[in-house]
Amino acid sequence: MRWMSLAGRNLAEVLRDPLSAGLGAAMPCALLALFAALGKNVPSPQFRIELMTPAYAVFSFAMLVMFSAMLLARDRSGGLFGRLLATPLEPRDFALAYALPFLPVAALQALTCYAVGAAFGAPLGAGAAVAAVALLPAALGFVGLGLCLGAIFTENQIAGLGSALVTAVGVFGGLYFDPAAAGGFFATIGKVLPFAAAVEAARLLFRGADLAAAAAPLLQTWAFAVLALGAGVLAIRARTRR
Repeated sequence: MRWMSLAGRNLAEVLRDPLSAGLGAAMPCALLALFAALGKNVPSPQFRIELMTPAYAVFSFAMLVMFSAMLLARDRSGGLFGRLLATPLEPRDFALAYALPFLPVAALQALTCYAVGAAFGAPLGAGAAVAAVALLPAALGFVGLGLCLGAIFTENQIAGLGSALVTAVGVFGGLYFDPAAAGGFFATIGKVLPFAAAVEAARLLFRGADLAAAAAPLLQTWAFAVLALGAGVLAIRARTRR
């Protein structure tokens, strides 16, 4: 597998920057703790810890957009990407080499959210483990979006675009309110985007539902992963042809 050496190098780059991974878990965990504390004083279904914990685990994956995009954009601006074009690597090899090293980061972020949720009373049974494994494709989907940004935009541009995307995940993923309840524009966009489906699948599995019960949102989430990674490959292919 020609891409494994590059993947190893990229994993080393990710591990060399633990602050970014830490921040990717810190923001979702801080919000989870805030709303969990608020839920003790505001009896609302939206603030139930067994619903918020898996949702914020998925939200933590959105941070991977920024990290993966920045890694690829830095390699482009630093000249490494140009030198790699002289190797026999195909665009799909580049995508795999830049995507797979972020799976351990995604797992760590999800586990950190689980730990914070458990501290506020979230039950961590078999369903929590199933949810964590079944939703890893969602992490790959977000990394795929990051590859698209990293292949097209500069580091400065990515900072703004990535922040906007993370905000969209929070709003249309149903972390703060149910987009369907808002109706109109929010309900329509919430149904089209895959973020709410990933959160719904995580919540169902976390609470012990079987894979069949979560099949519809899971399929939508996995389709998002395939499409996003495919888009990342196409973006890299366009860049390598220049």
